[in-house]
Amino acid sequence: MDRLIQARKLRSRVAELESRISTDTLTADLTTCEPAVQKALDLAFKAAATPATILLVGESGTGKTVVARALHEISPQKGQRFL
Repeated sequence: MDRLIQARKLRSRVAELESRISTDTLTADLTTCEPAVQKALDLAFKAAATPATILLVGESGTGKTVVARALHEISPQKGQRFL
């Protein structure tokens, strides 16, 4: 019985935290003065409006997660979890 109660509490807590993460996420302001980067961002944002899968690659610390979150926010999958 104790395990069942603990499992329910954990599920409730996970749901609460997932909800907070999705509402607390800030939308990034993606501006750049580099024409090549702007062209890549423009292309990615066009692709985000489609059901296409987008693969972001690059070195650690280059902002892939920031771009991925911004793309997710404008995609048809916006209502789904960001994975």
